[in-house]
Amino acid sequence: MTTTSGQVMQRTNASNNMSVLLHQGDMLSYEFCLMAPSAVQIKRLMYSNDGGSDRIYVRMDRTDMTSFDTVIVTNNVLAWNTFRSPHMENTALSISQGTHILTIFAEKSDPSGVEIDMVTLQINSSQSLGSLKCEVFCFDNIRYRPDATDTQHAAKGVAVQKSMRTICAEEDNVNIPVFHNSTTKFTVTASLPKYTTFANNKGADFTNCKMADKLLYFSGIGDHNRSSTEKDGSAFYLNFHTGFGVVSSNQIGRLVISFPLNGPANGSMDSETGLRFILENVTFSGTLLIQFEYLNRYDQWSTAQQATVVDYEKVIEFNSTDFSLREGISNEIRITFYSKQHNPDSLHISKIYALKRVFHGDLTTEVYDDGTTKIEVVELDLWWRVNQSMTVNISNTGRIDHGVHYFRVYHRVPWSADRWSQVFVMYQDGNIRLLPITPHGLDWIPFGSSVIIGQTNPADVRPCAPVDHVNINTDTLQLMIYYADGGIVTMNIVSLFKETRLHISDVTFVQPRYLFPFFTFRSMYVADGNSDVDHLTADDGPNYAIIEPWGSLSGKFFAFYRQCISKHNTLSPDIELDIMQ
Repeated sequence: MTTTSGQVMQRTNASNNMSVLLHQGDMLSYEFCLMAPSAVQIKRLMYSNDGGSDRIYVRMDRTDMTSFDTVIVTNNVLAWNTFRSPHMENTALSISQGTHILTIFAEKSDPSGVEIDMVTLQINSSQSLGSLKCEVFCFDNIRYRPDATDTQHAAKGVAVQKSMRTICAEEDNVNIPVFHNSTTKFTVTASLPKYTTFANNKGADFTNCKMADKLLYFSGIGDHNRSSTEKDGSAFYLNFHTGFGVVSSNQIGRLVISFPLNGPANGSMDSETGLRFILENVTFSGTLLIQFEYLNRYDQWSTAQQATVVDYEKVIEFNSTDFSLREGISNEIRITFYSKQHNPDSLHISKIYALKRVFHGDLTTEVYDDGTTKIEVVELDLWWRVNQSMTVNISNTGRIDHGVHYFRVYHRVPWSADRWSQVFVMYQDGNIRLLPITPHGLDWIPFGSSVIIGQTNPADVRPCAPVDHVNINTDTLQLMIYYADGGIVTMNIVSLFKETRLHISDVTFVQPRYLFPFFTFRSMYVADGNSDVDHLTADDGPNYAIIEPWGSLSGKFFAFYRQCISKHNTLSPDIELDIMQ
């Protein structure tokens, strides 16, 4: 709260050890913002007094919420550290959406005044702390409504809430599959946000993200440290006794490490990627031979790798190959130590950890350029759909590219002879990202939300609709998508200044439609003002907070959009789905 006349006092029993001393005529005020109309009630107002009674008023904007007289207390200034609250049963007040000011006013006081510690409000509105503190600017007039002429003959689909909360802005935690029993024609539109801003924040934000850069990590091995177990299930055991494995008179000990790895079942490539096993600051009094082996996914030990240490080595690295380890908890490495010195207690390793191998850059090939439209195909070093790729055929030129993991479409920016705007990307797993043409005056705008067109399994942690091959007619920008499960759709790309629209028609889906959605919306929401989407609506119905437990919504038209200006991907597009028939 802010005050122009009160004095901050240090009190050990006050919240944060501080209170504010008010004399007659002094006041405290607090500005806050509501994202929706709400009832507001004072639950308690903590104060202290050492002297005569004081008269306190509490106002919301210009309306009195309550008033009370403080209790008379005299205790030779010791009572200032005793805080109490009057009863606040009848303080509820309904207030509108917008900015409000709560005021605590000392109308009368004795010469010593009164001290205010804290006030607790109950607000029947679900919103972030940032938006409550007016740090996030939200618009209350953003609405998406369907064109009734486009959807009047269509049956309704059902969107289902399968999202979860996250505090990491780089995690796709919004997951909304849409089911329909018969649709063969629909459109998906990406448009600039309807809120007004001149910001174009587009950098990644890994704040609060748990990035597994080290897939196992132990420190301080040696110095009588024989074993350790981590919370993720990884563990090591260091044995300095002979009699295991191949017995050698020079064998002084063995270190065995077991560790888990995530894999394709949850959308990860950790188990499929070759790893770098790093030993740092290896110390030994004498000459030490180190032999490294790993247990592969076929329960066979790898060919041994070796390194030699004379007294000290700063970094030693061993490697596993791609597709050699396994998803789950049954990974194991063993490191055997040999020396003629027979002084195992001098061995010390400051750190042992594992990193993913270094990846090569994406291999990009331009397959079409007519001066207005450009298409590139891209091959990744390691794709999460292991050993899967798609074929891209430019049907009107005869060019065919195999082994493609995604392709992207660009339009030339109309007011520039040499600048291009990326408007469409499709990945082999069925994910699609859309952008309108880059607005005038900007270099580029970021992708945000994505959609999967094609049937997915809604139970998957990372839904996908794998694509077998795509035929592209560049004269009309028409795509024929052939899915791995036998499904087929026709898709036309139309890009304008404010939107890019996909017209999907001639749909053939082969899996039961009531079990497998035809469309899946994927995005990110941490809080209002830090999201790629924060609301959705169906048909001309109410607006729902994207992360709330709204269950399911039926409609022919769905909009996924933002009401609050986001610090993350500020100009990434809103998405609409129109079921035409």
